[in-house]
Amino acid sequence: MVAGGESLTYRELDGRANALAFELIGCGVGPDVVVAVAAGRSVDLVVGLLAVVKAGGAYLPVDPRYSGARLEYVLADAGPLVVVTDRVTDGVLPAVGVPRVYLDDERSVVERAPSDADRVGSLCPDHLAYVIYTSGSTGVPKGVQVSLRSVWSLFAGMGSGVRGSGRGCVGVVSFAGVRFLGVGDVGCVAAWGTTVLVPWEVVRSPVDLWGVLVERGVTVLSQTPAAFYALIDARPREAVGSVLRLVVLGGEAVDPARVQGWWGRGWMRRRWSTCMGSLRRRCM
Repeated sequence: MVAGGESLTYRELDGRANALAFELIGCGVGPDVVVAVAAGRSVDLVVGLLAVVKAGGAYLPVDPRYSGARLEYVLADAGPLVVVTDRVTDGVLPAVGVPRVYLDDERSVVERAPSDADRVGSLCPDHLAYVIYTSGSTGVPKGVQVSLRSVWSLFAGMGSGVRGSGRGCVGVVSFAGVRFLGVGDVGCVAAWGTTVLVPWEVVRSPVDLWGVLVERGVTVLSQTPAAFYALIDARPREAVGSVLRLVVLGGEAVDPARVQGWWGRGWMRRRWSTCMGSLRRRCM
């Protein structure tokens, strides 16, 4: 995993997540217990998300860029047992009387992952993996509960694409908000690839994002359709240096007409045509 100037190997990511998971278990985190995770787009964020799942809890991704009123509402409505954050982000979070566990505290790496013998209760597929809130554009934000079974079903559905990219795939997750991070972040990890987290300002700039795709040799890209359309418009006339093999689109309906011309120019390998053919059938 790569974010800014920091990178983690699989061993380092697992060890840090294990250490935090055992600490969360000590705080009482277990099956169906909600834990808010608030941090910037960093490796610490993904360590926190994985640690909550390893502990058996359900993570609630909280975007520190939210307004104070939204932050207060989401934290009050979800009722997390603890908030996992860093000390910089903690400065913008409302004081809602929920204990903090800090990602930037020093911890010894733990190679052994928690098991049911360590957790406060046995973990089953129908227990919660995470809780996510809608934008609230049609009223107040609404919480949606997603089970572990659903998450692994998603990974299975993506198997022919992301996992088919194999070891050595490099993926960028560039969904606009932290509230949509999590499943996408670990998707490339599950495929034994490298996940690249890009800063918020790069996410908002299709030109800069294209530069990251080329610089990092990104083979798998995960975006919303609207953001991908903007990337198409911003790309160089010739996709010099691009090695993209798979684009995963989610979050809203895909307009096949907006993407057909792009993949039809041969800038993607056959896997793209297969993936988009599937998307087209689902959208029509």
